[in-house]
Amino acid sequence: TYVGGTGTDAGYGLKLDSNLNVYFTGGTHSEAPGGFPTILGCYQTTYNGGKADGFIARLSADGSQLDYSTFIGTNLYDQSYFLEIDALGSIYVYGQTLNPAGFPVINALFFFVCSMC
Repeated sequence: TYVGGTGTDAGYGLKLDSNLNVYFTGGTHSEAPGGFPTILGCYQTTYNGGKADGFIARLSADGSQLDYSTFIGTNLYDQSYFLEIDALGSIYVYGQTLNPAGFPVINALFFFVCSMC
């Protein structure tokens, strides 16, 4: 299936959960209208600005439905490259940001690499 918007989109990481739902992550520059599809009620449903935002999404096991989709990022450049699912079903993402002070971190340790530091 295809998931994306009218801008530049890229998928980098993919994982299956115990129910064979497909989780994937990447980066997008698809702003509204015609933006990257997000699901109301998810974490960030609007593009945050900057050159790119990361995203996290889940497709149903048969690939027919986008169950969840959210942006994750700041008003600067952000990407999400890999994701992991733990035994409790919690999602962990690894990526980069040019705005570490503004990046949303929830109940997790936060590591980043800044080549301009």
